[in-house]
Amino acid sequence: MHKQNDYVVHTPMTANQVLEKAAEIVATRYLRGDVFTNPQATKEFLQYKMASYEREVFAVLLLDNQHRLIEYKELFFGTINAASVYPREVVKVAFNCNAAAVIFAHNLSFFHQH
Repeated sequence: MHKQNDYVVHTPMTANQVLEKAAEIVATRYLRGDVFTNPQATKEFLQYKMASYEREVFAVLLLDNQHRLIEYKELFFGTINAASVYPREVVKVAFNCNAAAVIFAHNLSFFHQH
């Protein structure tokens, strides 16, 4: 018998499939309204959200005044080694969501890491 948080896979999976499944599991832990005050938990959330990309991505966590998640939003997508970010668009998104705080996130694509 398995405990609630045990996962059993009966078929072979690629590394990308494992990462995608991990991202799904992490995403279910962090839903709208969850608090992001712990840097380690925030880092873990972003790693699983962005780890499988093969190109540069710039994203934001939009938070209310209690640092509860309003929305995770990927704003800009680039190439394997660059992503153009437009501050005006970032500010516009934050204002439209009435965000009181914003966490900026940028991944390093798989091919860019050494």
